[in-house]
Amino acid sequence: MKQLLLKCCILVSLMFVGQIINAQEKNISGRVHDSSGSPLPGVNVLIKDTSNGTQTDLDGNFIIKAKQGDVLQFSFIGMTTKEIIIGAQSSYNVELSDDLEELGEVVVVGYGTQKKIDVTGAVSRANLKAFEDAPNPNIVQSLQGAIPGLNIGQVNSAGSTPSISIRGQTSLGGNTSVLIVVDGVMYTGSLNSLNPDDIESVDVLKDASSTAIYGAQGANGVLLITTKKGKKNKAPRISLTTTYTTQTPTRKVRPLDREGYIQKNQRFILVRSICRTRLYAGKS
Repeated sequence: MKQLLLKCCILVSLMFVGQIINAQEKNISGRVHDSSGSPLPGVNVLIKDTSNGTQTDLDGNFIIKAKQGDVLQFSFIGMTTKEIIIGAQSSYNVELSDDLEELGEVVVVGYGTQKKIDVTGAVSRANLKAFEDAPNPNIVQSLQGAIPGLNIGQVNSAGSTPSISIRGQTSLGGNTSVLIVVDGVMYTGSLNSLNPDDIESVDVLKDASSTAIYGAQGANGVLLITTKKGKKNKAPRISLTTTYTTQTPTRKVRPLDREGYIQKNQRFILVRSICRTRLYAGKS
């Protein structure tokens, strides 16, 4: 009987020790690479449902403290996010694959279109669906903060177009204007003349490869705008949206002072008491 009781105590102790060991954090290291085996620097390594994380170095290596059972998330631009569950081992070799859905997106490049996976230059496309409900009369105002590397200035007067620059100031005294191309034609007018509802896509060429197509005029970057067009065997669609703003209030609100507030409350109490008196008199 004593031996059986002793065995039970030892078994319970081992269970508690195992739980304590599992709850302790340990250093988890590893290497992140792509499908070809090349290291991926700058990959975000995050413990799921927490704010604890790190990034891989130039060789794709990482070190993070985690507990057994935690889930590590590996995310990188252009790659699919991968999750692994921490087990007994302390070193992991993680492979990230290309995000084919993102690379399959068709973007405008120069005088035609091409898939992102075949593009070697820096090309970004704005998500115009997020701006459909925005009351911006100028498409440039909708692009503020929407595309990395595209800097949009402030509007100083009504109907004006804000300044546009790609990847910051490129010259101290020379021309820093961005080349704007609408449906393959260079556009020198005001973007305020373009209806945002008529624009189908906005692509930005941000590197020096744009000069191979547009020459020196594209040295500061190119803003490619494609408008909507009719489609074959499709019924025409007509939409109407209106917005308006006011610069002066239609009615000036004068706040009451202390005496006015007291008088207003007194009149309210008096009117309420008269109404109650008449109501009770009518019932009787």
